[in-house]
Amino acid sequence: MPLAACACALALAQPPDPAYAPLARAYELLRSKSYDAAVAAFQQAIAAAPARADIRKDLAYTYLKTGENSLALEQFREAMRLDPADTQVALEFAFLANEQKDVRSSVTEARRIFDRIRRTGNPVAEQAFHNIDDPLAAGIDRWLHAIALGSDNFSAHYELATLAEQRDQPALAAEHYEKAWRLLPARRSVLVDLGRVWQAMGLTEAANAALLAASRGGEPRAAEMARELLPDRYPYVSEFRRALAFDPANAELRRELAYLLLRMNQQTEAEAEFRILADTDASDLLSATQLAFLLYGRGERAAAQPLFDRVLAGDDEELANRVRAVLRMP
Repeated sequence: MPLAACACALALAQPPDPAYAPLARAYELLRSKSYDAAVAAFQQAIAAAPARADIRKDLAYTYLKTGENSLALEQFREAMRLDPADTQVALEFAFLANEQKDVRSSVTEARRIFDRIRRTGNPVAEQAFHNIDDPLAAGIDRWLHAIALGSDNFSAHYELATLAEQRDQPALAAEHYEKAWRLLPARRSVLVDLGRVWQAMGLTEAANAALLAASRGGEPRAAEMARELLPDRYPYVSEFRRALAFDPANAELRRELAYLLLRMNQQTEAEAEFRILADTDASDLLSATQLAFLLYGRGERAAAQPLFDRVLAGDDEELANRVRAVLRMP
């Protein structure tokens, strides 16, 4: 068979490119600056050939033309995953990530990528790395010096921890996130920061303790962020106890443990937790009621009565009515 005929037969035997038609349409739409329509065509091409990094890259550049930087960032990220050897894609991703100043992890990720690429002798990555790293290093030194001179306050420790995390100094970050939170325990979001850093360090038990404490009580947004980082299951008793050892003043956490112990028929242990709550906070009428019921149920009515009196004198009418029903009062 002649060589030309063999080549034709080979070409006919090759499977057609499933992304050819939508890609051709996407590039045609780009030429006419119909960017929204081009995005839709690129998405069709990705659906047809999901493993092709070049389509992701072109879609990312199209998103940049429409001002959708966050969407462009995700496409560059995926292109980088599909083709780790594409230095240009990695640089595009890192520059774009560094612009997301409101997302702390983006700056950290950008710094890591520039650091990796600069080690190959790339001068652009070298300069970009120092543009990020030098201010971080200077900021860390400045806050360390301020703390050493006596600025032992929440802001100093928190700012230092934030810079240290961005510069990949997790031990320093964890130390000062914890100090910041100890100074201002109401800022539960700092517990989420601490848990995240401990997770990155492989300190799983410590991380889960901080995150479990953050997920119970306090700021709703912090609780939601903590739950996203916790294991996708209900915590064990041992995990509740570790969290309480870390955050003993967390009443909501302790109360949930107490009810869990009750469900497990560990009444003595549950009673001990309710007693801590009732003794610590006289306004915690729910814990006082539950402790009184436990005492009353085993015949210790004299011990239960002061707790019942506290609830009856309180402002929670529902709890008071529950007490009246048990005591058969009007």
